[in-house]
Amino acid sequence: MTILLLWLKSILLCLGPPTFFVLLWLYFERWRRRRLTLLLVMFWGVAMFQVTFALGVAAVSAVVVAQTLPKQALPFTPARASVADLPYGDQILVAAERYGLEPAVLAAVVQIESNGDPDAVSDAGAMGLGQLMPVIVGWCGDIDPLDSAENLDCSARFLAHLVARYTSLDLAVAAYHAGEPLVDACGCIPRPVDEEYVRRFHQAYQSLAGLGKLASPYHLPTAVNQGYHAGHLGIDIEAGCGVEVYAPLTGVITFVGRDGYIGPHSDRRNGLPEDNTMLVIDDGAGTQVVLLHGRYTAREGQPVTAGETPVGYEDTIGNSTGCHTHLEVLRNGQHVDPAGVLP
Repeated sequence: MTILLLWLKSILLCLGPPTFFVLLWLYFERWRRRRLTLLLVMFWGVAMFQVTFALGVAAVSAVVVAQTLPKQALPFTPARASVADLPYGDQILVAAERYGLEPAVLAAVVQIESNGDPDAVSDAGAMGLGQLMPVIVGWCGDIDPLDSAENLDCSARFLAHLVARYTSLDLAVAAYHAGEPLVDACGCIPRPVDEEYVRRFHQAYQSLAGLGKLASPYHLPTAVNQGYHAGHLGIDIEAGCGVEVYAPLTGVITFVGRDGYIGPHSDRRNGLPEDNTMLVIDDGAGTQVVLLHGRYTAREGQPVTAGETPVGYEDTIGNSTGCHTHLEVLRNGQHVDPAGVLP
């Protein structure tokens, strides 16, 4: 019903301005320059139609995605037990929840930064459990970085700031390691050493959060023809038109349909541009995967097993330049690079 109302509103917006200009032309039609007036009417009518059509499509897309993907991070419950068992686990839980951060994220960073040593000091001058640099210590208010509670509080505050600022958990973690300027300069994970840091983070995070493991959506060799970056929060995997696609995650299919997005590469079938086909799988414990562009034959509510259950076939439906599967992975509502978590 919401989508229908949005489309009706778009239609009214499309018809209103052209109608006004047509009436204006009829009023002044006795003028000598009526041909110029008519051209202006047609120009503004076409322009308003394009603008309102785009707004309508964007609104529909936003509604579909908002109804399909998680609206907020899932509860912290799956991770609490494993985090609480760590050294300084209670302090990690307190600091993380104070800033609305998932405890497993903070715990994973502490694990790879200092291995739980509150007295650790690096050659670069990073200190304590979260290996805080002096500039971050000052940002937090000149706390004692070798005090475990104060260090964790500052680490959690800084991580929460990064998660809120960037569009993906990977970029936030990369910025924690490399610094915000390097990540801002490229909108990506900037260096190989940072890519390795993010990979190690995911190993620790997956173990602590109890998140589901992923499998390749294909049983055949594949190629990645577009990687993960700030403007493309997934990877494009290609095996061949018509190749069978399998569930990358064990869970339940929560959505099969169209996402409402029409882009510059949307193919035209029956004379009209098509939006993307979309399939979403949720493991019920904080992980979701999104597949786009395929001919999906699975149904909503169907349980699937990673790497075993077929869900459709590779195709080029929607905003696509050729046959491939666009794959996105979300961990507790945050996008992560699929290449870092796929086998």
